[in-house]
Parts: sequence; structure tokens; C-alpha cells
Amino acid sequence: METKSSCLAKLYFFSTLVANLHGVYTAGSGLESTCLVFGYGLDLYWTRITPSRMFDVLKEDFDYWFIFGTLGILVLVTIVSQRLASIKMLRQAWQ
Repeated sequence: METKSSCLAKLYFFSTLVANLHGVYTAGSGLESTCLVFGYGLDLYWTRITPSRMFDVLKEDFDYWFIFGTLGILVLVTIVSQRLASIKMLRQAWQ
């Protein structure tokens, strides 16, 4: 029967042997379906694990200006339509 320390000493991180591993820490990251793993001992090993193949991360060529422009147009249309609706309600109130 192996003890916890002997199991940790033989732990592999994605085909990389971390020698004389003393402990492993994991933490959630700011991204969905992603966690951070840190192993320490004789060597240090850090990796980001994404079981979902990073489906929620934006690509480097993502068009931010298009999104900002679309959002700006939506805000402008909302303000204009709100103003037109208030003018229409005022006219109906005076009739």
C-alpha cells in the first residue's frame, strides 16, 4: 500500500514528471471552466487546466471596435426612442 507522500512523489502533470512532489495547490481562475494547478517539491510546476478547451476565451483577432460601435448605436437608439416616446405621450395628454 502506497502512502500519500509516495503517491505525490510520482505525480505526473500532463506527461511531465515533477520530482519529489510535496504538495499540490489548485485555485479557480477568473475564466469559466478553468483552474490553476501548482505543484511544488524538488521542482515547481504551474499550469492552467481547461477541460472545455477554452471555449469562452476571446481570440486575439476579436473585433472589439465592432462590439463597441454596436453597443454605442444601441444606446443612442434607446435614448432617441425614449425621447420620442415621451414627446408622443405629452402630445396625447394635451389632446
